Amino acid sequence: MESCSTKDPSQVSTGALLRSYHEMLFVMLGVCISPSRITTDDYLPNFQTIVEQSSIALSGSARHDGTQPPFTFELSVGLPLWFTCVRCREPTIRRTALTLLRQSHQVEGLYKRDIGATMGERIMTLEEMYGTAISESQSPFSMDFKPGASPYPTLTEEKTRPPAVLVPGEARIKPLGVFRPRDGYPPGTTEEDMAKLSRSRDQTFLHYSRNERDPSNNTWQTIYGYAPIDFKIA
Repeated sequence: MESCSTKDPSQVSTGALLRSYHEMLFVMLGVCISPSRITTDDYLPNFQTIVEQSSIALSGSARHDGTQPPFTFELSVGLPLWFTCVRCREPTIRRTALTLLRQSHQVEGLYKRDIGATMGERIMTLEEMYGTAISESQSPFSMDFKPGASPYPTLTEEKTRPPAVLVPGEARIKPLGVFRPRDGYPPGTTEEDMAKLSRSRDQTFLHYSRNERDPSNNTWQTIYGYAPIDFKIA
């Protein structure tokens, strides 16, 4: 059997790429029938494998200066890494995934890397802030923000605050899409939220949902929210 050390580098890179997609699909199939957002915690080894194999794949497709070609029509690691950023709640793994995602091709097929990376970073920041707020009995998801400015710090600004080992289940959000008030509102937006969102008609917002427990009857309900997000395309 041919060892990895004697294999052609392109074969190793292709194998790593396929392995990253295999692990992603394995996690997707494992959690798709569960309404709970903590089921992905059982797949931390798979997320770790995605990160490791994606790093190998990127090494194989890198140019002589270590950077990636700006554009590719081929299958690449963007989707598995983005999936890891959004669905893995172990801080080290998801941050490594985000770093690798920012090192990948700027455009993969019809998808722009920086849009996915920005959304992944925002979701990560919101979840960790809300996880911290749960323990402090506060909610960072206030709609009272200054027009055109985000009330949420970036990951760089959050470096001094150590995140929890895993994001609590109640702090986990599901991205539903992005929108600008001037283009219309997502279905189900309340008049109260519309009034607050209309302060910044040109601001892009992330629309998300999360599960919240009602302590009075120990039941869970779906809560919808909005957070400013700014896409900076390279």
